[in-house]
Amino acid sequence: MKLRVVSARTGMLWVRLGMKAFFKQPLALVGLFLLFMACVSVLSIVPVLGNVLALALLPAATLGLIEASRMAADGKFPMPRVLASALTAGKSTRQAMLVLGGWYAVAFLGVMAVSALVDGGDFARLYLVGGSLDQKAAEAALAEGRADATVFGGAFLANPDLPERFRQSAALNTPDKNTFYAPGAAGYTDYPFLSGTTA
Repeated sequence: MKLRVVSARTGMLWVRLGMKAFFKQPLALVGLFLLFMACVSVLSIVPVLGNVLALALLPAATLGLIEASRMAADGKFPMPRVLASALTAGKSTRQAMLVLGGWYAVAFLGVMAVSALVDGGDFARLYLVGGSLDQKAAEAALAEGRADATVFGGAFLANPDLPERFRQSAALNTPDKNTFYAPGAAGYTDYPFLSGTTA
């Protein structure tokens, strides 16, 4: 693969061609991208290996998205199986994609190792294991300048009054992970406030 230096006019032409291809099959391409993101998200739920596996499959899935774009430009409707087209295109292509994916994963683990040297493993622990911050860890990260902001996802779902609970050093509700990403109000609006009412 060689880097091609092109004029800004050529770059704009590529952008226009890309937009033209997208608008031939916008729902299919958006749907494939969301399917790709959903698969990565589901894999990422698996502690440690999930993120590594998602990265290992990234080059093949990206090639699948490129193939879907080519199909859309040709006026064809890309089906979900196109995301795996790089892995089903033959032994040599599959092997090349898996080797490239392996290098992605190795590089990712290398970045995690370097970050562990800098922050004592906080980032790697959160990213790989899916750990969550507590009040003490978040305040320490802010005070030490390791973060400009912190995020509480599941803690906010289970504690709609989380800032007030932190101010009062009150006990936190435990998130019910069985209700994450589930339809309906259960797990979203039924956790009690400190006052005993629900959202």
